[in-house]
Amino acid sequence: MFLSVHGTIGLIIGKYCQNPILAFFLGLISHYGCDIIPHGDTKAPKKYNNLIYWGLAGIVDLSILSVTLLGLFILNKIDIYNPNIAATFLGSILPDFLLLGYFLSNKRLFKIPFKLHNFLHNLISKKYEINFYLGLALQFILFILLLTILI
Repeated sequence: MFLSVHGTIGLIIGKYCQNPILAFFLGLISHYGCDIIPHGDTKAPKKYNNLIYWGLAGIVDLSILSVTLLGLFILNKIDIYNPNIAATFLGSILPDFLLLGYFLSNKRLFKIPFKLHNFLHNLISKKYEINFYLGLALQFILFILLLTILI
């Protein structure tokens, strides 16, 4: 799933969770739980299956998440200095950064998070994955719906 979706879910959880340690783990669990849901990225057309495309897509996604975070902060919809929100947000996006670490550095150091991520990501998707473009559209709609909860 997009980081923007994971991060927005983390912000929502953090708004209602009163313990930063619990918030972090709830964010982490939400990431892995959402990645179990088929969302199209394992059915990406071959032309998109390369590190350059996924790197650019990640930069765009991270930019959208950053602008969203800044906008919500400016509108006083979230307090990014609140430890519960910060912890949940961090937990909700951390697995994808661990995955990035696997691809860009010492694979042994990130082997367990990589295997866990792939196992959960493919748990249902391997058999019931949806079309790539439908997955993009559904994630975009989900992102907008999640934003309405925060606004």
